[in-house]
Amino acid sequence: MNIVLINTEKELKSFPITQSIKLKSDTNIEDNDLQNTIHLFEVTRKDSLVNLGNPFNYNLSLIKRDFDKVDLAFSKILEPDVVPDSYLINITPKQPLDLLSTYLLYIDKNISKPYLEVGKLVSKSLSTVTVKSLDDIDTDISNIEIKILETTRLLKNQSLVKIETVVNYQPISAKQISLDLKKDNKLVFKNIEICFESPVYIKDETFNIVVNRRETALQDSLSYLIDTCGNSDILPMEVEEASTKVSNQAILDFYNTPISPNLPITYTLEYLSLNTILISLPDTITKEQIDIENITVVNKYAFNNYLLNNLKLFDDSLKYILKVTWDDFENAIIIDLFYTPEELLEAQVDTMFIDLSGW
Repeated sequence: MNIVLINTEKELKSFPITQSIKLKSDTNIEDNDLQNTIHLFEVTRKDSLVNLGNPFNYNLSLIKRDFDKVDLAFSKILEPDVVPDSYLINITPKQPLDLLSTYLLYIDKNISKPYLEVGKLVSKSLSTVTVKSLDDIDTDISNIEIKILETTRLLKNQSLVKIETVVNYQPISAKQISLDLKKDNKLVFKNIEICFESPVYIKDETFNIVVNRRETALQDSLSYLIDTCGNSDILPMEVEEASTKVSNQAILDFYNTPISPNLPITYTLEYLSLNTILISLPDTITKEQIDIENITVVNKYAFNNYLLNNLKLFDDSLKYILKVTWDDFENAIIIDLFYTPEELLEAQVDTMFIDLSGW
């Protein structure tokens, strides 16, 4: 693993107080380690008791005790177009830094490659869980399975879900727990914090957490000094693309290139059954180009005729599940419409629930 600071030396000597710190790594990093192993401290200047000349002789516990730690927000971006397997890490202080101050960016050598993986073995909705490590994880744990025993019960001031945890595939370790998601949606198990992000979980849904061996690759901890500027009006630096001269040939090529107007996508629609629709797309459209996560549904009266309800030809109290899947062979979207099963009615809030679990 190779991690480098890509802010310029000029920035570090007069750092804007709202500027982001930018790191680049040649391998992926465990998301939890960003918070646990990358720190920013406000320290005294070079003529103080702390010797800033040797960046690898700091005692981290001493720094944490004697200096103010800055709250940070992290974002990680894969940059395959720049360098294969290259990751850009943006570190943004949650509050502006102090003017005319010195900060120490510390990257602990225990930073690791990804070692926590979350999967969903049984899916009946878009519900998710996330995990993060609070400290060193017990090396005896390799797998945690979480099963939803009862569909979430949504009450006025409560959101109750009953779960079962199984460690390392051993039924003898099974433990049943009830959570009120409105009060606390987190479960801490062996220094692993499991967060139930969704408002509703369906009975028999099963999540799987895999704990791999922690791989640390830095030989030494890293540290960088950052001196902030003396004026709050100084704005963060932005990388500007270098300008280039336009050749005569480029101008000729521009005017000789036919302009292709933006045309609507042509598709065919076919009813496979009473509740199934096939939307066939051109071969030029791929599954990856479809932003399925932002699909929306507009609920209307049947056939836009509200009188059908009065004539008892339509029941607006019914709830539906819209299941959206992809057909590789036909290069098409399949949409199935089902009545919501009775056991799920209480858990479903909206008239229409979009199920993308098979996409």
